[in-house]
Amino acid sequence: MARYPKLKVTHWIDGQPDRDIFQFEQARNFFFSHDVLVVVEGTIVRSYEELMELAAGAEHRDKEFLEVRMETIIGGG
Repeated sequence: MARYPKLKVTHWIDGQPDRDIFQFEQARNFFFSHDVLVVVEGTIVRSYEELMELAAGAEHRDKEFLEVRMETIIGGG
């Protein structure tokens, strides 16, 4: 079984950044949807499976942590 890095997650609450560290498997509970943008190391990720593929890639597989940003998209007009 592959060893995946921990996740340093930044998400915004009331206009302020909130940072947490998660075990990789906890990402199964992330809210992957059309109105939440999950960006991992600069790449938009749309599912747990995509996150696993990204983490297993040569560029990231030996990292201890991956940087994750979660942003809610608010439509307007």
